[in-house]
Amino acid sequence: MTVQSAALDQLGGLSSTATSSQKTGGKGELGRDQFLKLLITQLKNQDPLNPMESVEFTSQLAQFSSLEQLFSAGDSLQAIKNSLQLQEGDQMVHYIGKKVVSKGNALTVHAGEAGGATFHLEDDAEVSISIFNSGGSSVRNLYMGWQKKGDCSVPWDGKDASGKAVPDGDYSFQFQATDAKGDSVASQTYVTGEVTGVRHENGKTYLSLGTRQILPDSILEVSQL
Repeated sequence: MTVQSAALDQLGGLSSTATSSQKTGGKGELGRDQFLKLLITQLKNQDPLNPMESVEFTSQLAQFSSLEQLFSAGDSLQAIKNSLQLQEGDQMVHYIGKKVVSKGNALTVHAGEAGGATFHLEDDAEVSISIFNSGGSSVRNLYMGWQKKGDCSVPWDGKDASGKAVPDGDYSFQFQATDAKGDSVASQTYVTGEVTGVRHENGKTYLSLGTRQILPDSILEVSQL
């Protein structure tokens, strides 16, 4: 995955450069059509009594040939890039219907049920969790007390502070973990969910976990439901 994504980025840079030059010409450079028009204009307006020397003419033709080869290479690279993107998309389709664990602190409430979320503690700690809606407003504060080092689940039932079910949608969580001295304990947040689709945008492939979008390289674990 990492190698293919890197290849896509490299091909994207090369092919887009050639395509951009072909259409408009780079800054201070001539595009293919501009170069050809200038060459034809030069031939039409040359002095019959003092025609362009063959060496100079041959040099310009060689330049045009090199330019043409560059654009052809750019087209080929773009075709390869598109092919790799299709292959990458086909590979991502296999994630659909599977449960994944990825880095992040997003939560999704669907049909009144909150999606799973976990965090990892590097040491024993006293933990408090805050749940926020998509607008950044606090929805619920959870006190978990002392937790042992390792993975812990976020015990949110999809309800607000008054015990009322929150609307379906996207939420996030933040937590504080401190040791007996009151110092922060290192931690990492994770989210879990079922992959429901694959989406391409701006040359990147995203996996859909309900209404959330995650990058494939953020996935840490995949399992059957």
